[in-house]
Amino acid sequence: MDRKQRLILEDRLHYLLNQDPSDEILAKITDVQMNKEELFWEQRARVNWLKNGDRNTSYFHKVANNRQFRGRILAMEDENGRQLSSTEDILRIASDYFGNLFTASDMGLDDHLFGPVEEKVNESMNDKLIKQFTADEITNAVKMMSPLHAPGVDGFPAIFFQRYWHIIGPEISSYCLSILNGDSEIGGINKTRIVLIPKVERPKNMSQFRHISLCNVIYKIIAKVLVFRMSEVLGYCINEAQGAFVPGGHKGNFALKLDMSKAYDRVEWDLLAGMMKHLGFHEKWIILIMRCVCSVSYSVSINGCNSEWFSPSRGLRQGDPLSPFLFLLCAEGFSILIEEAKQKGLMKGAPIGRARFSINHLFFTDDSILFGDASREGAEAVRDVINEYEPISGQRVNFEKSLIYFGANVKPEVKENIVNMLGVRMANNPDKYLGLPMMVGRKKSGLLLILRIASGNRLKGGVYAIPLYAMQCFLMPKTFCRKLEGIINKLWWTNNKSSWGIHWSRWEPLCKLKNVGATNVGSYPSFTWHSICSARELIENGLLWRVGNGCDINIWNDPWLPRKENSRVLLQRILPNWTIVNQLISCETFTWNAELLFNIFDVDTTKRILSIPIVEGRSKDLRVWKYEGSGEYTVKSGYRVLSSDNLQNITATSPDDMIYFDFYKFLWALQIPTKIKIHIWRLFNNFLPHLCNLARRTLSVEIICPLCKKGPEDADHLMWSCEILQSIWKSLNIMVPPFESVMGGKICFANTFSATNEQQRQSMALSLWGLWYSRNKLFHKVLNFLCRKRWGF
Repeated sequence: MDRKQRLILEDRLHYLLNQDPSDEILAKITDVQMNKEELFWEQRARVNWLKNGDRNTSYFHKVANNRQFRGRILAMEDENGRQLSSTEDILRIASDYFGNLFTASDMGLDDHLFGPVEEKVNESMNDKLIKQFTADEITNAVKMMSPLHAPGVDGFPAIFFQRYWHIIGPEISSYCLSILNGDSEIGGINKTRIVLIPKVERPKNMSQFRHISLCNVIYKIIAKVLVFRMSEVLGYCINEAQGAFVPGGHKGNFALKLDMSKAYDRVEWDLLAGMMKHLGFHEKWIILIMRCVCSVSYSVSINGCNSEWFSPSRGLRQGDPLSPFLFLLCAEGFSILIEEAKQKGLMKGAPIGRARFSINHLFFTDDSILFGDASREGAEAVRDVINEYEPISGQRVNFEKSLIYFGANVKPEVKENIVNMLGVRMANNPDKYLGLPMMVGRKKSGLLLILRIASGNRLKGGVYAIPLYAMQCFLMPKTFCRKLEGIINKLWWTNNKSSWGIHWSRWEPLCKLKNVGATNVGSYPSFTWHSICSARELIENGLLWRVGNGCDINIWNDPWLPRKENSRVLLQRILPNWTIVNQLISCETFTWNAELLFNIFDVDTTKRILSIPIVEGRSKDLRVWKYEGSGEYTVKSGYRVLSSDNLQNITATSPDDMIYFDFYKFLWALQIPTKIKIHIWRLFNNFLPHLCNLARRTLSVEIICPLCKKGPEDADHLMWSCEILQSIWKSLNIMVPPFESVMGGKICFANTFSATNEQQRQSMALSLWGLWYSRNKLFHKVLNFLCRKRWGF
């Protein structure tokens, strides 16, 4: 497919080069040439950044070469320590390693684990799980897949299925549904290729590799459909302790961070099936899940060669969409054992907060944090639970990599005894987890320094992502947010070849709404920081009383009128005889007393009250969230409301902004690469380094336009009055009015741009970018003389 596409591009380029020169042909030649580069490096690098539209060929080249260098395995040690270098020997070592890893243990399953398990999946949940699967579920699963993830054995990435779904969709859907509905076996589509990723620079043995399982896309479609259904009930099955990390380390306690060795690979299938059965999953659902898990076969791929196929008897695949959800069910067994020890008084855990409730464990995927008393008895209780869980589950704790944290006042001799008993390392300097230090005291300077260094050393896209998780956990000072904004602002104006650039604008204008003339890059204090600080006020302002019997609602002080705005009664005259809403309801008919309402309120308020339904027998008044139809508060809706309010405050749109409202609306909606839209925005706001701007920066330059030689090169000229640009628009049949110096090129361009159709707007935007691109090539003497002569430059 790639070779065919490359040949098509070459034929297209050859055809265009033989055509008579025109502006349209030049644009097409440039685009085809860039597409050729892009296609080559995209397939080598396999990065998702391509969807952003930037032709970052230098980056693709470096990534592809680096992967080729790191991915080749030159030698490996066998179990006796001998170093072997032939591909056949390396394949044999890897196959033996995975054969042992994926072999179930000889110990039988202990039913003691399932005794405390409560049946949490009820009949209605099971009905939803085992109901007939539909073609719509298959289609949705295909749409949700990442298009360019590495393909499985068949070699087809998800983008192939997504792009040609209108052709192959019916047949693929029929095949997947026959498996999901129990009419066919999974068969060969569950073959999985194992590839090795080095953990260190020069790996010597199998423990220094991270393996990834490459599943076929057709199997992933089936697995994703199962995931979508299972995710609806999983929250009812999992202990609330399976969540994010909350630091421990209080007086007289310890926090033990366990490192599970090959956690997914060691999962015993009997444990998984037993947990699902005792949690209440229907037998049909268990059979369907276990068919997906047990029908897998593996082949190891090293240096382009593949081993023989072998079948495992335990383990979950890293690349299987089902694996994270199934692992949670197995980890629930560990959670049950810990809770049982707590009920027996053996693992009390660490007290949290003033309420002094205790927490003895937290799980996040395959990471485990256990909290216990800093005593010999507390350490023995933790050790006994681990020893009981390991043989049942197949899991193995890597004590060499596990760490223990002690509270501030634990005596040194107690620390030493516990460390020796558990066989773990004591953490003096807390490690990082998900990019953040696991322990943060009153001084957050260390955390801030880590984030600043990480943000400053990352590519532009990473600067935004790095602090977001930290801001969900910690309340960041405004000084840090300002410094972070400085890093982002610096990267925004930095050119590609050096670490500096001219700052053409202050930071605040960049944070406006897109429709009033900014990129909306985001201001951290205005969103995450301010969202946390204003949460209480936000919720109070968003609550509305839903009328039940009306006994709890004050007529004059509480928000109870329908509508998002003005939910309280406007104070006209307060009648002390009427204070609660219940007095406005007729006791006989249980309807609104319309005559009384018209006597007390104005017509508009009365109509709003009469629109509120009254149901006889409704007992209590309820407070609901007025920004959701269901009345339930969600973080998404709260964030949306708060962000909208903050943006209205920080943008403070001027009349000039509103003049160009339509222009910006059409610009940001264009289906063109983002870099071209940003170029138009910079030109429109005079943020480009054209000659007049450089001259204002005291650079000694000639300000005459290097393209048409007819006037000074400023924003108006590049946007409107350049003769080359006018000729391009004329050839594209874009009707442009004559330039009016009184109005200026900015208004002329905005009015024309807003008045044209979608295709012409795209042409205008692309021509402005192409003109600037050609101008730079000419200015730096890259455009050769023949091209300049042919194209009139």
